[in-house]
Amino acid sequence: MVTKDFKLWVYPAMAGVIGLALLAWVFRPFDLSIQIEPVQPDAIPGLDDASPTERSLPPLASDMNVFPATADDQFLVPPDSIPANADLRGHLRVSNRSIYPVRVALLSRPSDGDMGTIPDLEASIPETSPTTASSTPFVEPVHWDFAPAEGSARGLMLSLPDHELSIQPGDIVVAFAQDGSRHYWGPFVVGQTPMPAWHTQDEEWHLVLTEP
Repeated sequence: MVTKDFKLWVYPAMAGVIGLALLAWVFRPFDLSIQIEPVQPDAIPGLDDASPTERSLPPLASDMNVFPATADDQFLVPPDSIPANADLRGHLRVSNRSIYPVRVALLSRPSDGDMGTIPDLEASIPETSPTTASSTPFVEPVHWDFAPAEGSARGLMLSLPDHELSIQPGDIVVAFAQDGSRHYWGPFVVGQTPMPAWHTQDEEWHLVLTEP
């Protein structure tokens, strides 16, 4: 015969066992699986609108500007097409039609007062000797810095802080990139190389720097 005291002991024990079983079931390990599906091309906005060529181009390619010739270029002629009676002393205008920061350096000859002819540089440079080694037929060089594409349309006229600048046949101009790419232009001899060209309308020299 089950006594009252026995019931009072058995019921709490059974309740405890059932509670432990419920806790064990709740906190049992779960097996989770995550499936990652690849994104379909048509789910990317604007991808179908781009051609295969556009998708294959690197982002930098869109920044590679191409500088077309301007209407003012029609007045530029090489030295061999300059009229014989032209006064060949004039300003120097520079157009940087490249994507590089550029430094333009000028090595000028002393003015000899005769600007009507193109001199022979080999004849004008004296032979080097112990007594003339320190002498030079050129004055101290000067330079100007240009940002990428600076002056690409009309060009910028070069000048000095204290006075205007004019160049003459026989002067030497050279330009080089300042971004470490080692690109350079020239050296150009005014009146002998195709650049700088003579502007027949403005009667000045134009140096156009394009992609090397």
